[in-house]
Amino acid sequence: MTSGLPELSAALFTAILHSIWQGCALAVLFAVVSRQLQSSQSRYLLAMASFLAATLAFIGTFVHALSQVPVTVQPVAASTEPSLAPVFALAWCIGAAFVGGRYFCGWLWLRLVIVRRSIAVPSSIQALFDDARQAVDAPNRILVRASASIRSPMVTGVIRPIVLLPVSMLSGVPANVLTAVFTHELLHVRRFDHVAVFLQAFGETLLFFHPAVRWLSAEARRYREYRCDDESIRHLGDRYDYARALVSIEESAGDPPVPALLMNGEDLMNRVERLVCKDSKPESARLHFAGMLAFASVALLAYSLSFAKETRQDVSEQQARQHELSIAWLPPSVTQWSGFIEEAAERHDVSANVLALMLLVESHGESLATSSFGARGLMQVMPKTGEAIAEKRGIDNFDADQLFEPETNIDFGAWYLARMMERFADQPERKQELAIAAYNAGPGAVSAYLSGTKPLRDETVGYKDMLLSMLSEADEDRSLVLEGRKAYLRDRIPAFRAPVEGQVSSQFGKDSGGKGLHRGIDIVAPMGAPVVAPVRGQVKTVGEDDKRGKYITVRHAYGVESRYYHLSDVSVSVGDELEAGDRLGDVGNSGASSGPHLHFEVREMGQPVSPSLYGLVLE
Repeated sequence: MTSGLPELSAALFTAILHSIWQGCALAVLFAVVSRQLQSSQSRYLLAMASFLAATLAFIGTFVHALSQVPVTVQPVAASTEPSLAPVFALAWCIGAAFVGGRYFCGWLWLRLVIVRRSIAVPSSIQALFDDARQAVDAPNRILVRASASIRSPMVTGVIRPIVLLPVSMLSGVPANVLTAVFTHELLHVRRFDHVAVFLQAFGETLLFFHPAVRWLSAEARRYREYRCDDESIRHLGDRYDYARALVSIEESAGDPPVPALLMNGEDLMNRVERLVCKDSKPESARLHFAGMLAFASVALLAYSLSFAKETRQDVSEQQARQHELSIAWLPPSVTQWSGFIEEAAERHDVSANVLALMLLVESHGESLATSSFGARGLMQVMPKTGEAIAEKRGIDNFDADQLFEPETNIDFGAWYLARMMERFADQPERKQELAIAAYNAGPGAVSAYLSGTKPLRDETVGYKDMLLSMLSEADEDRSLVLEGRKAYLRDRIPAFRAPVEGQVSSQFGKDSGGKGLHRGIDIVAPMGAPVVAPVRGQVKTVGEDDKRGKYITVRHAYGVESRYYHLSDVSVSVGDELEAGDRLGDVGNSGASSGPHLHFEVREMGQPVSPSLYGLVLE
C-alpha cells in the first residue's frame, strides 16, 4: 500500500480524535483503581501502565487507520466536503516538533554541557557512593560526578547512567545526607526509572495536547519518587533522618536548568510532609470527583465524535465501493462498458455490480439489442419509458434512437433503477430485490404483489432470482449461475451449419505458434467458395484490416455472435437480416493469411468459445 499526505493526515486525525476518549477513559480508570491501592509501588505501576497504554493506543489507532486506506487501481474523485484532518495533522506536527525538540535540546544540554563539564568527586564521597551501590545491589557501571551547572542531585543517561551532584554538596554536607541521596538515585537506576523517563518523554511528545495523559505522566513521576523514598527508608532505617536529608537538599536547590529528563518528579517538601506527617491521609490519585466527571464527560463526547466520524467514513467508503465494478467473472461484452456503468452508478447512487448484471441479463452486452416488444439497447429501455425519463429530467430533443447509444442507455437504466429504489425505500431489507423486479415488470406490478392482490409473473420471479443469485457470487472467481444460463441459452439456438465446405486445418484452443490459444477454427477451402450464415442473425460489422483482411461479424440471439475473416469478397451490408444458409461472402486470402481459408469464430457475450458447443463439428 502506498500512502500519500492525505492518507497520512486522515489517519493522524483519526488517532488524535480517538486518543481523546482513550486517554480520558484511562485517566478515570486510574483515578478510581488507585484509590483502592495502598503502596506507592502499585500506584506507580498502575500510573505508568495507564500512560503507556494511552501512548500505544494512539500509535495503534494511527497504524490501523493507515492500514484501512483502500488500494485503488483507478483514481477516485476527491471529496468536496471540507476536511479538518490536514489542519489537525499540521497542528499536531508543529506541537510534537516543539515538545520533542524541547526534550531533545534538554538531552543535548545534559550530555554536551553538564556531563562533559562535570568533574570527579573526592575519594571520600566516591567511597560513600560505592557503599550505597553495594547496599542496594546496583550495577557497577553507574558513575558519580559533580557539576556546577545543577542545583540538586539527578540521574542522567540510559546505557551508562551517571549520578550527578551539585558542586555545593562536595563539602560541608553530612555523610548521612549523601548516603540518602545516593541510595535514592541508585534505586532509580536499579528500577530502570531512567528508561521510564525517556518513555514518558516519547509519550508526552506524541500526546502533548492531552491534559489527561499529561496528568497520568505527572502521577507516574510523583509515585516513582514516593516509591524510591519508601525503599530508601527501608535501606536506611530512619525516616526522620531521611526527611532531614531531603530538607537539606531543598535548602540548596534551585530550578533545574533543563526540563523533563530528570528524576525530580515531585516537590521535595511535599515528599517530606508525606514522610513526617504520619496522621495525614494516605496519598491517592489527586483527581477529585469533579475532575473525574469532567474527564468522563470528555471521554464520552470524544468517543461519540469518533464513532460518528467512523460511521460517516464507513458509509462514504461503502458508497464508493458500491459505485465500483468488482465482479471478476463478467464477460467481455459487459466489461467493455464498465466506464459508463460506474459513471452512471455514481451519478444515480446505485450499485455498479447490480447495474452490470442487469445489463448482462437484459442484452448480454449488445448495444444494438432490440426485443420483440421494442425495448432497445444495453438496458432494454422502452422508447416510451425513455421519453418519460427524458421529460422528467428536462432533457430536450430526445430521440428514441439515442437508446442505442451505450452511455445514454446505461444512464437512463440507472436513473430508472434509482427511482425504483426510492419507490420501495420503506422496505430497506428488500428494496433492492423489489427495485430489480420493478425494472422488469413495472412498479405497479410489484406494488400489487406486496399488497397481495396479484402475484409476480414467472418471468419476473426468474429474472429477479437470477440477478440476486449472480449478485451473491460477485466475490467468486466464477459464476455457476451464469454458466448455467449460457448452457440454457445454447439449447435455445438451432444447431449451426457449416459456414463453408472444407477441411479444418486448425481447431479451437490449439496453441497457434506462440501467439496464444486459437480463438476459432480455420477451414481450408477453394478460393471463392461461398461462405454462409450458420444460423439466423443480423450483420453487425463489415470491414477490412491488415490482420483480419476482409471480415464480417454477425449477431445472433442471446449475446452470441459469429466472425468470418480473410474473405475475398463480401456480399452483405451492416444491418442485413440473415437466415441460415444466406451467403455472406467468398473464401479468400486477405489479411495475415498463408493461403485460401476461412477463420471462423463463435463468441458468447464477447468470450470466444468452441463452435462445437453449438453442434458444429468439422474434421
